[in-house]
Amino acid sequence: MSYFNFVNKYHTSHKSNYIYFGAEDYKKENFEGGVGIEIELDTDLPKEEISKGDFRHKCAKILMNNKNKDHYSLEKDASLRYGFEIVTQPHTLKEIYKFLDDMSETFDKLVELGATSEARKAGLHIHVTKKLFGEDTETRKENIAKLLCFYGNNQDFIKKVGRRKSMKKCKVLPLTTKELALDYVEKSYNAHGVDRFLVDRDVAINIKNNNTIEFRAMQTSLDVNILK
Repeated sequence: MSYFNFVNKYHTSHKSNYIYFGAEDYKKENFEGGVGIEIELDTDLPKEEISKGDFRHKCAKILMNNKNKDHYSLEKDASLRYGFEIVTQPHTLKEIYKFLDDMSETFDKLVELGATSEARKAGLHIHVTKKLFGEDTETRKENIAKLLCFYGNNQDFIKKVGRRKSMKKCKVLPLTTKELALDYVEKSYNAHGVDRFLVDRDVAINIKNNNTIEFRAMQTSLDVNILK
């Protein structure tokens, strides 16, 4: 089977088939909250050393023959030169750590093929359920605003921790006061108030999703210790 049999269109694979790892019966209604990870996989090998289709096919084959393949899907991403995304199902924190430990040898095999954490445009995106930011909507808004304000006031630190060479695709918004951050959050909860600035997903923290907050300021990695 070829790469095209393994890899789905961008952000289509889970929409009707979520599995909630760590929840009773793997069902959404029993899920107390957790995370999902998007690991962008790519290589920096020069053209003369790699065949585009061959690299993709070998990486996809390793991942789809893996015992943990029910935990994730593979998706195309036009921003990646030769690669694709590994998109996990929702997991509790306990289950995502277990999953990453189980994937260590598999990630090492991908590195042997030429996959790298230094690929220029490849990022690591972590979705966290908004439930974890408070028991009610107003508490969540307050805590999300605090988070945005922290990012706005610590841009150099965020870039250093994230290991990003460029923040062009994950810029930190200049929300440096509680008032600015709260106003941003309020507008994001009100579809009629979302302007072009707010709709932009190429930000360090994307809060536009209905159920999750997406942390986007990290460089990709296949090192389990970094991922954890």
